[in-house]
Amino acid sequence: MHRLIALAGVIALAQPTAEFTPAPRYPTPPPVSYDVTALKKDPAPDVTYTQDKSCVEGRVNGDVNVKPWGQMGLNLEGARRFGRGEGQLVAVIDTGVNRHPRLAGRLTSGGDYVQSGKDGTTDCDGHGTMVAGIIAADDADRESAFEGVAPGANILAIRQSSKAFGAQKNGVPARAGDQSTLAQAIVRAADSKAKVINISSVVCMAPGENWPLVQAAVRYARKQNSVIVAAAGNVTSGKNSNCGNPNRPDSILTVPTPAWLDEDVLTVGALNEDGAPANFTLGGPWVDVAAPGTNNISLDPKEGASGLANRYVDGNELHGVDGTSFAAPYVSGVVALVRARYPHLDATQVMERIKRTARQPLGRSARDFHIGYGMVDPVAALTAVLPEEQGINPQPPLRSTVDIAAPPPVDNRPLTVALVGSGIALGLLALTHLAVRARRRRAT
Repeated sequence: MHRLIALAGVIALAQPTAEFTPAPRYPTPPPVSYDVTALKKDPAPDVTYTQDKSCVEGRVNGDVNVKPWGQMGLNLEGARRFGRGEGQLVAVIDTGVNRHPRLAGRLTSGGDYVQSGKDGTTDCDGHGTMVAGIIAADDADRESAFEGVAPGANILAIRQSSKAFGAQKNGVPARAGDQSTLAQAIVRAADSKAKVINISSVVCMAPGENWPLVQAAVRYARKQNSVIVAAAGNVTSGKNSNCGNPNRPDSILTVPTPAWLDEDVLTVGALNEDGAPANFTLGGPWVDVAAPGTNNISLDPKEGASGLANRYVDGNELHGVDGTSFAAPYVSGVVALVRARYPHLDATQVMERIKRTARQPLGRSARDFHIGYGMVDPVAALTAVLPEEQGINPQPPLRSTVDIAAPPPVDNRPLTVALVGSGIALGLLALTHLAVRARRRRAT
């Protein structure tokens, strides 16, 4: 039986005590240009790409009809008492999204930057389909316990990249997707009124290279009231997508984009089933929160499939549904739930609510390099009354720039209902609320 995230009883709102000043040794994004006029184009490939790899297929290892550990650890059943994300449009900028039955009637075409004549609802790589499933798959067939975080939300499918399609660019082999098409896709999603934009792809480049198009696009999207949720990036098998380890700032040559554009992006790290940072999650002072990133279940990514999968075959390699790519959509789903429940909050306020209601591990009070402010807490994000909403000005978040300590000891007692810990957090909030009211009575 899976050991679920053992954080019950230590849940608390992040109420930091001091302002963080970025250490000069860490790269910070340069000033942003707001002009996105050149990015407002109809979706189309920048060159003609040719498919040179077979499409992925889903696989099952064990039982996929059980409730996923991430679903239980986040207490999604408790969260859905407050809504299912109805009316929210979530853009998935990825490898496309196949028309799976569990997304029926809620999948909208957003455009294709890989193949001419396609509309974004073709996914040879399977990655975007699995991401979309974690966000919004329903359980209409009632044959399994799996369900997306926001099963009432709509998905806007934008196919921006593919490892299965390639071309020669200036005499150099290249895969479909670059910073220009990513920036165009972000602007298109924002102009399509997507309230949430999920980007589960990371490119690592030198900070000096600036990525001006993507910077402009993410700033534009936030100004258009879209919340961008981005994967932090993975470190695997000694190769790390060319990103340096931020715990050794003297070795940083590249940074993950768009993850490090922290002012405009909600960056998500990955947790394992013990509640510790997954061994592959790429850290950095820009990581905001974390979510389940290992042993996930989602939609079978094969085109025409109707079932579920917890593995997929890409070429001759078998992969699990693991990575910050699959942690980010949990947070995107929670953002959709929050936006449905609090339609008056703007994008920046929603991002702040997600961070302030995250669960901090025992013994930690500062922002952690790998999990940010902690594990996203859907119930708290949907029910908490933040101090500023009661007329109290909270102090700015404290962000740690020190090396990460070893993960806290794991409580192996199964966490089957996270409402225990959430109740503690809400009790603390109630006390805060009463204290504020008492203060106001004394003032009058």
